[in-house]
Amino acid sequence: VLKALFTQSETSFEGRFYRLERAVCEPAPVQKPWPRLWVGGGGEKRTLRIVAQHADAWNLPAVSPEEYARKLDVLREHCREVGRDYDEIEKTMETRVLVLDDPAMADRVVDSYLHWQQTADEDLPERDEVLGLLKEMYVIGSAEECAAKVRRYADAGVEHLTAYFLDYPSTRTLEVFASDGMHAGQGAE
Repeated sequence: VLKALFTQSETSFEGRFYRLERAVCEPAPVQKPWPRLWVGGGGEKRTLRIVAQHADAWNLPAVSPEEYARKLDVLREHCREVGRDYDEIEKTMETRVLVLDDPAMADRVVDSYLHWQQTADEDLPERDEVLGLLKEMYVIGSAEECAAKVRRYADAGVEHLTAYFLDYPSTRTLEVFASDGMHAGQGAE
């Protein structure tokens, strides 16, 4: 539907979920033949198959580097099944980042996580397990640990990483990550 709307002056379509009758998309996109289509999510049966069929880019919320690599294997198989060049799809991920060099900051992160999780219907992990779980899922630790984690994501196949800094509105992690973590992650000195 989107590709038809982006490329035709009028679009009619009758499908299971959508019905268009002489629909118009004005103004037309500047990008030709259409804007890059991004699909986010990690569902292995449907979402990654849709990525293989239609997406220009794929984005996955925070997972471990190993899980990301495993999802890429699933995507690669879907691409093979639908006759799509796997390398045409941009592989991206979003994660949380926090450079920890202050034990008080670590305590605040754990407190925040536990407070947020209290509204969920889940068994909460023990307090001493929380930081380890967060470090496993996100890019959290010293500047060196963050740089090593970013390298692991790059090695797993992440081409672009979107970082949400957990100490916002402070720019401290951003500054440390950009000067130390990011450069070390790219092999620069």
